[in-house]
Amino acid sequence: MTDHAYYDWDETLRYDAIMTMVVAVRDVGKTYGLRRRFVLDYLNDGSRFGQLVRHKTALSITAAGYFDKVSREFPDYQFKVEGSRAYIARKVPEGEKPEWELMGYFAALTQMQQIKETTYADVYRVCMDEAIIDPALSQYTRYLPREYYLLTQAFDSMTRESVDADGNAVPRKRRPRLYLMANGLSMANPYFSMMGIKKPPPFGKSWYRDKTVLLDYVEPLEKDRRRKVTTVAGRLASLDPLSSGALENEFLDASGLFVESKPPRAKIRYAIAYRGRRYGVWEDAAEGMVYVTDGAPANVDPVYSLTNRDGEFNAILAARNEPVMRYLLELYRYGLVRVDCDGTRGVLAECLALFGLR
Repeated sequence: MTDHAYYDWDETLRYDAIMTMVVAVRDVGKTYGLRRRFVLDYLNDGSRFGQLVRHKTALSITAAGYFDKVSREFPDYQFKVEGSRAYIARKVPEGEKPEWELMGYFAALTQMQQIKETTYADVYRVCMDEAIIDPALSQYTRYLPREYYLLTQAFDSMTRESVDADGNAVPRKRRPRLYLMANGLSMANPYFSMMGIKKPPPFGKSWYRDKTVLLDYVEPLEKDRRRKVTTVAGRLASLDPLSSGALENEFLDASGLFVESKPPRAKIRYAIAYRGRRYGVWEDAAEGMVYVTDGAPANVDPVYSLTNRDGEFNAILAARNEPVMRYLLELYRYGLVRVDCDGTRGVLAECLALFGLR
């Protein structure tokens, strides 16, 4: 971080990662700084941005006042959002008509078909905020089934890189880049699963997936930590360990409780299909322990599905698989179940809650 009033994107962008994920406490200006960069990109060479959200209902909320704060740094320009498009124009004397220029696009992952049918031009940076959902909001907001897949498809539709006859990317002004932003809230998210992160990452910048993904897990500054004692909201949050953890940019479900690698002798027994992912259930007969992992062998049989293909809970499937799930629940209650990471523990708790876990 620097003395800037916003997250130092200049330093992060020097890494030129294909995908960058920034996890930081609120109010460090990570969103502000990237939107500022969107404006600079367009003014420098006409590069446009893409802003993604999960649900259609979030589009108008995200677009409203999108450039209100950033516009103060560009006093010679004015901004507006109409529908799913953002525009910029030089300020003109009162009574004259501004010449509005298209600067960016907004789209929701739940409107994937519409995204595919929309024409996008010169999109360079694509961003999605709130990539990690606060577990306290899981009753109201959930990850989309196969969310990472939908994100990559939306990114492809917005940036539309062409390839030549040999399958090589056709040179263009700028190769597109993807940015995710989040607060340190939950290990159980599709992005950490994709990166292979199974425990809280270290503070600072780290590469994943053969230097394809850059994660910047930003350590809170002293002024951010002091929010606990200097603001009313901070003092209220500090009364509760989970709420307090959010002010420290901690992962609220990262306790390490029951996290243990399965031994080589453990045998795969079955898999649980839940919200587009499969979780392996392994048994160590020698110790009488059961291990649950994020992922299972492709040939595992049987597979017990708890959700439809679209990720919604299916009561018929759940009833059909109730005996095996209730047996797993009993093992869990007796402390005989281990998981490979905090994220898997969170998902397992969701699954078992369908069968009586409280």
